[in-house]
Amino acid sequence: MSWPYRDAVLGGWCSSNPQGLIVDSAPANSEYVWEKLLSARLLHPSTGFTEFTSDAPSDGRVPLTAKTDRGDRRTLGNATPNPTARVIACRLAALRSVAAPLENNMKVSVITVAYNSSKTIAHTLQSVRQQTHGDVEHIVVDGGSTDDTLKIVEVEGAHVAKLVSERDNGIYDAMNKGLALATGDVVAFINSDDFYASSSVLETVVESFNKTGADCCFGDLCYVSQVDPSRIVRYWRSSDFAPGAFGKGWVPPHPTFFARRSIYQRMGGFDLRFNIAADYELMARFLEVGRISSVYIPEVLVKMRLGGASNRGLVSIIKQNLEIGRALRVNGLNSTLLQFGFNKIASRVGQFLKRPSS
Repeated sequence: MSWPYRDAVLGGWCSSNPQGLIVDSAPANSEYVWEKLLSARLLHPSTGFTEFTSDAPSDGRVPLTAKTDRGDRRTLGNATPNPTARVIACRLAALRSVAAPLENNMKVSVITVAYNSSKTIAHTLQSVRQQTHGDVEHIVVDGGSTDDTLKIVEVEGAHVAKLVSERDNGIYDAMNKGLALATGDVVAFINSDDFYASSSVLETVVESFNKTGADCCFGDLCYVSQVDPSRIVRYWRSSDFAPGAFGKGWVPPHPTFFARRSIYQRMGGFDLRFNIAADYELMARFLEVGRISSVYIPEVLVKMRLGGASNRGLVSIIKQNLEIGRALRVNGLNSTLLQFGFNKIASRVGQFLKRPSS
């Protein structure tokens, strides 16, 4: 995009400056500008800025300040406005440097659902506990385990913020319970046989949200051996989302999918009509139907032990694909069975042949 350019939503001219992008001529009503920024998703409310003000000093340059949700004010920069404009509106990029202290402190709610997971949940708990990001809300939703799962959570889960143990109606019902308990700005799911690939995963994710202002992000996943989790069996390399991709067999790995909690509040949680592919349906609904903004992080974020609910043999795979077809129809998405099947098989074969670069 060349600079300056005319912004169709704000009705102003955008140009670059050392602090990012600003709108040099915008409607004189600051509340109008703020509403436009939010509705166009040019600025996300989680940046913490609640008010724009500007005053023209004698030299004719307009200093723009923003009141944060903490009550302090931060100067965003100066600009020479259009003679008829008193308000300078900032696009999200202009707020990156000043919003970073607030965004870096964004809370991430990590939801782990478990049932009789005593063999693996300690590793999951440790991987969340070791995250370098400072504000993590770990929620464990247990389905009434009869093994030592809860004892292990007691020993390894001193960091766990919320623990629920009761019978549920399956994994997606448990995930919805976790969503209802979450208070973070961003929500993630890491199941009791999964673990984060490094201690900096959540820090990387928050940085991605901070830099892009996206509604969601996702990355790559490695399937590892149940016996030896250091041995990679399959490498699921994702890619940027493009409209229509779900109908062609594309889907991001759900354990690597991070979305703002406000998106769940607006678009709903997991559809319990789907027993195996509700995560697929949710991501298709968010990305294809809701067209939420997304960013792909090209690195391994999660490692998953083989044997999950959606990869337990041929019967499970058939059921999953039947549910995927129904999920596409429910959301009004077109798919050619031949193309869908070919792309999915090709992708699956490639996962066994490729390995992460590092």
